[in-house]
Amino acid sequence: MKLFAIEEIKGDLATPAYSRPLDAGFLRANPNLLVDTRFLEARFEEHLLATFESIDLKCNGTLFHSDNSQALLLVKNRMRGQVKCVYNDSPCITASSSIPHKNNYRHSSWASMMYDRSASLHPLLPDNGAIFVSIEKAERTVLEHMLDDVFGRENRIEELIWSMNTNNSQAPIYSTNHVLHVPRYEP
Repeated sequence: MKLFAIEEIKGDLATPAYSRPLDAGFLRANPNLLVDTRFLEARFEEHLLATFESIDLKCNGTLFHSDNSQALLLVKNRMRGQVKCVYNDSPCITASSSIPHKNNYRHSSWASMMYDRSASLHPLLPDNGAIFVSIEKAERTVLEHMLDDVFGRENRIEELIWSMNTNNSQAPIYSTNHVLHVPRYEP
């Protein structure tokens, strides 16, 4: 099993190198190793987490290596109303995009995926939170209706349209000729 390149940790005169099985000396010499809790039994995980006093106060961030829907399920209760800003760079439906994520979604499966992700994000945002979603023109209207359904049409503030130049889509040129302004919703 290969986890986080742990086998690449080389020892020296003062610290032991990685070995199988792991020994306590190696773990003491490397206190900042990542722990993937999916390999732990639930009882052990609970015991381990209980040994840390105020663990939430000591964590200054959370790293997720997963599909975003799984990460959203994991944080739905812990971060409810605490995420002030979300940027969603949604997968494009065109094959021409050079963005390194899944670009072969078709219309209905893409819309369903985006709706589910947005519905999961909604409870994480406080009343004054914001969500920004990048979208290509082909699915812009679908996204607009979906976001209106999830967040409420009255909560839409602004739309920023930007067009790319012909420099292989690498240098953005901003255009305000299509900006739609909607008054801010004040609860």
